[in-house]
Amino acid sequence: IEKTILNTGINDASNDNTEVVTGEYVTYQLSVEIPQGVTPVAEIEDTLDAGLIFDQANGVTVTPSSANLSTSTAPGDFSSVTTSYDPVTNLISVDLGDVTNTAPAGTVETLTITYRVYTDNDAVNAGIGATLNNAVDFKWDIDGDGNNDGPLDGTTEAAAPEVEVIGPELQVTKTVTTVPNDAGDTVTYQMLIEHTGTSLAGAFDATFSDTLPSEISGVSIVSAVDSSGATVPGFTVSGNTVSHADYDLPLGETITLTVTGTVNVTASASTTVTNTATIDWDTLGDDSQGNQSVEDGGSAESSDDFVVASPAFEKTVFGTGINGFGNDNTEVVAGEYIAYRLVVTVPEGTTPLAEITDTLQFNLLFDSSYAITATGSAGVSFTGPATSPTVAGSDITFDLGTITNTNTNDTQPDTITIIYRTYADQAVARGATLSNDATLIWDADNDGDNDDSDGVLNDSTSVTVIAPELVVEKDVTVIPSDTGDPLQYTIVIRHTDVTDAPTPVSGASAYDVTFNDVLPAGIDNPAIVSAVDSTGAVVPGFTLTGNTVSHSGFDLLHNDFVTLTVSGEAGASIIEGDTVDNIADITWSTLDDNADDGFDAGESGGSDSDNAVF
Repeated sequence: IEKTILNTGINDASNDNTEVVTGEYVTYQLSVEIPQGVTPVAEIEDTLDAGLIFDQANGVTVTPSSANLSTSTAPGDFSSVTTSYDPVTNLISVDLGDVTNTAPAGTVETLTITYRVYTDNDAVNAGIGATLNNAVDFKWDIDGDGNNDGPLDGTTEAAAPEVEVIGPELQVTKTVTTVPNDAGDTVTYQMLIEHTGTSLAGAFDATFSDTLPSEISGVSIVSAVDSSGATVPGFTVSGNTVSHADYDLPLGETITLTVTGTVNVTASASTTVTNTATIDWDTLGDDSQGNQSVEDGGSAESSDDFVVASPAFEKTVFGTGINGFGNDNTEVVAGEYIAYRLVVTVPEGTTPLAEITDTLQFNLLFDSSYAITATGSAGVSFTGPATSPTVAGSDITFDLGTITNTNTNDTQPDTITIIYRTYADQAVARGATLSNDATLIWDADNDGDNDDSDGVLNDSTSVTVIAPELVVEKDVTVIPSDTGDPLQYTIVIRHTDVTDAPTPVSGASAYDVTFNDVLPAGIDNPAIVSAVDSTGAVVPGFTLTGNTVSHSGFDLLHNDFVTLTVSGEAGASIIEGDTVDNIADITWSTLDDNADDGFDAGESGGSDSDNAVF
């Protein structure tokens, strides 16, 4: 007796007739040489290794080499021999009956017996790397007792060649090869489908599926090629789903799939857009290769992602109530307005649940009378009531709601600009720094709220408090010696400097400066000689009413001064030995009543006086 492998269900470069995958058929052929005469109670017994299963549906075929061979089983041509299978012991029994060989002596006659098994889906007995075989025993009755199991009965054995269990193992690697920044940008994915380093066989009936995220529109397949660059047909797009329902991948072969799309405006700022490609495969391709009800297979997936750009945020001083010499937009006096500009630069797409909270430092007060503006650049809109902020103590919150940016022109920034106003309190201290911090938050993880680990950006700005400080200096520059002699007063109104310590140095222009000087009653013919500034230019507005010299209000720019000269004569009522004393008074403010430079009720100021005696 001889036993061979006639064929296997798959015979290719990676899986020849010495190898099997799960479910694959193995067809065995027995060749039994029958001697002349009668071989009674002839029987074939084949015990399969665990992991091999007899294919009962295919049955057993017994073919005699000629009509010289016959069996006692009617009709005698071996077409009705009985086969039994015990799945517990994995034993195949073929009852050949009494076999008669009538050929002349010297003629070799054989029975050819063919049957099929398949590899079980059994990781214990038929796992990858397992080797499977089986031993066949041809038995017959020698001692004439009607059975073939006695110690004196005939038996001859043969073993089949081993088959090794192998299997396919695939992997898919997904990569974002063109990384987008925000809406309107192109995104390109590349998926490489290949065998792993441990794969031993070709894969059959493989499928591919990848549903791209809703943030991507216009999904299309760029190419699908094998390792030689040839097109692989069958990949399709339906909506956002790229798929292939059935393809085979021989061992060592690859498929490279390239897919592209455009990020749409639903892409949410700062979110991670992830998607996953999934593949699965089988060990068998069709029923001719094996028993597909027990075939094995596998699945794999790969993900990649890109992150949508985040907003940018900036807070600056848009302007102050006074912006000139000695007081620019980085400085304020008591009561002065400070307008702030909040600029959110948004990516193309959607920025949900956006809001800005600006926390004012003590001594900065929100100006509720100011008409707040909130303006989006072309293509930028927002749903929140940003021009009606919520004020809670020192916190001012601007609700932008959902920001949508449909402008896909990357050459220009897309922004929302909010301008609102505050003012410095009357109690601000000279030299103090007034800072405030603004915070932009948004729903960065797109989970419906804007707290926890969501997007946060901060920016701050500050202004320095300055203040004017004036001094009036009055001197008698022409002293009379007798009645009727001329006299002259020189009054200088100036900003303080280091020589006036401990009075602080003036740091700003003074506004609405008033002057009042009541000359003594004994001075006759009083007159204003001149009133000039530091350049010699006339300072208008000084008046003389009776013996009172005054000015109802003028501005004194930082580091400027006014020199006022007043003349008169010593009257008859002034007699020898009299001490003639009079005082000049000034007041000033930090704001100009005639300008919209601040909250007038919050301004501060000062006063000074000086006397002159002769």
